[in-house]
This record gives sequence, structure tokens and C-alpha cells, in this order.
Amino acid sequence: MILVAITADDRQRLGGAARAPPVIGLGVDTRKDALLLEASNVARCVSKGKSEPFECRNHVRVLQPLRDGQRLYVCGTNAHSPKDWVVYLNLTHLPRHEYVPGVGLGVAKCPYDPADNSTAVWVTEGNPGGLPALYAGTNAEFTKADPVIFRNDLFDLRTGQKKFNFKRTLKYDSKWLDKTNFVGSFDVGEYVFFFFRETAVEFMNCGKAVYSRVARVCKQDNGGKHILNQNWATYLKARLNCSIPGEFPFYFDEIQSVYQMPGDTSRFYAAFTTGASDGLVGSAICSYTMEDIQEAFAGRFKEQATSSSAWLPVLRARVPEPRPGVCVNNTEALPDNVLNFIRLFPFTGTGLISSSSQSRGLTLVLGTRRVRILIGSCVLIDVALQNSTHRRVAARRPTCGRVARAPRPVAMFPRSRRLRLIACNFLWAEREAA
Repeated sequence: MILVAITADDRQRLGGAARAPPVIGLGVDTRKDALLLEASNVARCVSKGKSEPFECRNHVRVLQPLRDGQRLYVCGTNAHSPKDWVVYLNLTHLPRHEYVPGVGLGVAKCPYDPADNSTAVWVTEGNPGGLPALYAGTNAEFTKADPVIFRNDLFDLRTGQKKFNFKRTLKYDSKWLDKTNFVGSFDVGEYVFFFFRETAVEFMNCGKAVYSRVARVCKQDNGGKHILNQNWATYLKARLNCSIPGEFPFYFDEIQSVYQMPGDTSRFYAAFTTGASDGLVGSAICSYTMEDIQEAFAGRFKEQATSSSAWLPVLRARVPEPRPGVCVNNTEALPDNVLNFIRLFPFTGTGLISSSSQSRGLTLVLGTRRVRILIGSCVLIDVALQNSTHRRVAARRPTCGRVARAPRPVAMFPRSRRLRLIACNFLWAEREAA
């Protein structure tokens, strides 16, 4: 079971901020609002070889406020059978006459396994028909063979009528997604961006490697008419390069967390680690501007001519018009050559280099000690780095010009490494032992 607790302060924040989830945990104060969500089909979960004390429980992995400021969208693992709910902000269930269509089955909205990394964001504006939607990055199968970027069916909430079908990434296509660990998703302008790490298909001929990516889809994307009719027609992804520059750059290939300052959509801050096979263990923080990200998506597409060939840029003469991945009013009207191109070539750019790497201003190598650098803004961030991204990011403004004390963690982070950042004339960072 999972007990969700929310304080009055949490409730006030959720009414006006989509990125401030309440505390989730066990052993909470019963004087707060609380909701008990029991797992169903525990016996079936155990029969599949999962542990009853942990895996066959209901772990809430998605918690998003809805547009009206009075309700919450909740999705949990439900003993490896994902299920979702919509509840009031005071954590009471909706009456039957307020049933929200499309809610009940949580597959592709949150993971089966509580240890899986996943992300989701509730988007209220810019979708087809102006209807609200959940965009999620997770595993859509019990076997974890189907990583997916997904948008649910779109319903008219007044009539309950389905207006648009779900959209998702191609199934079992390693060029789109491959053994993916999602760490963040953001609604920015006409796009939704996803940050993740995955097995690098372009490195397969040289061995095995993990690369970090940023992907985007257009919110108005409704798939193709015949080709990609259930899939994204505007999906693109680019590699995130977080490295110490030099003649032989040192790479931090595995993104662990990503953050965007409240009210500022122009820049992302991401925490990276070295890979498990790297000789030097370290971490780094890199920043990426929205301008850099969009420039990467406007770069050259990449292809592999044969299974033994290197990945090379696609000739510009072969890129159809309109350019694949660009938002259009009606994706169903896109010509087949554009849809076939995006199906085969979702890669763009040679690697998005962080602005901090270029300026040597923000990339950090962290061992078990603390380091300090100049960043220039004044905000405290508490980010958890862990295998299972049950993370909570909190921000508050300390007094500029002096070191502010990092607060106690505001959420539970099992088996986590916690990264605390204070940006106020300088940035102070510390990684705790795992």
C-alpha cells in the first residue's frame, strides 16, 4: 500500500504550480490529509516472481495537479499492474458523477516496476482540440522491452467523448528508444521535451555505451494518416554532451536528474555521472539553453547505411520538405516521404554541447567532497540522484552573498545519492555517499 500525505502548504502550492508535488511517504502525521491506495492482484504479482514486501505494492510514481487547481492525477505501479486515479486536492476520491474518462488503466503512464526510472508531465494547453493530456516516459511492458514516450487518449471532459487517439514512440525500434531511463519532462512552448539516458545504438559496432539524450514532440502532433498513425510524426532526439573540454574530452555520459528554474524556460540544469565501466568515478553538472537545444534539433540528421557502417550525416538533398520534426497544424496531412523519413531517422545533430562545458563555468567533477563554482543566480535546489527516480526538487531563495544551509530532504529517496546545490553568487554542491 502507499499512503499519500499532503499539508495545507503543499495544497496551496499545487493549486498554482505544476512542478511542486506533495510529499509521498510512509509514517506520516495522520492530522494531515491522507489517502490510502491499496495494491490489487498482489497474489498474481507474487506468482510472477516479484517480492511481496516491496515490488508487489502500490508505488505512486506520477502525481500531477490538473488545470482546475482542485484535483490531482495519480498513477501507481499497483503490484506490477499500473493503475491511475484522479482525486481531489484534499486527497478524497471523486464521486461517480465526476468520473474522468480514460482513467483507470495506468499502462504507459507509469511503470510496472517501482525501481524503473520514469517521468510525466500534465499539459493543459497546446494539445489537439485544446484538450488536456498526460505526457509520460516509462516502460509499457512487464518485461521492460517497450520503453515509450506516450500521450494518452484525449477526451472532452464535459461529454466524456474520445476526440483523439493516444500517440507513442515506435514499438521495439532501438533507433527511437533503447533500454531507456527517463529522468525528466517539460512543457515548453509548442513542444514537450524528455530527458533520458539509453543504450547508444550508434555505438553498437564499437561495444556498449550509454548516452544521454533530449527528445521532443510537438503537442499538436496527431500522427500520420496511414504511416505512423498511432505514433509521433514529429519525434526527434539529440545527444546531450556533458564533458570536460580538451584535446581528449572526458565525458559524463549518464544523466541522472534535470531541473529548470521556476519561471525560466530558457535553460536546463542537468546532473550527470560517469558510466559503470569508466575508470574514474565522478559527477558533473551541465547547463543547456533552449536556444542550443533547438539548434541541435535543426542540425543534420544521422543514418547508418548498413549494420556494419558508421553513423554519418544524411545528405541535405535527401531531407524532405517540410523538414521532419517541425510542428505543423495537421500532421495527418504530412506527405508519406516526410513520415517515412522521421520513422527511419529520428537522430539529429552531432551532440548537444552544454553552454557550461564551452565556458568552463559550470561543469564539475565531484568525488565525495564538495566543490564551489560561480553561477550568478540565487536559488537553492535539492536534487536526488538514484537508480529509481523518486526525486523531489525543492527551491527557495537564501540570502545572497552568504552560504545558505541546505534543508533536510523534503521527500523519501530510497538508496539515493543526494545532490544539494546552492546558487547564490557561487554554487555549492555536495554528493552524499550512496
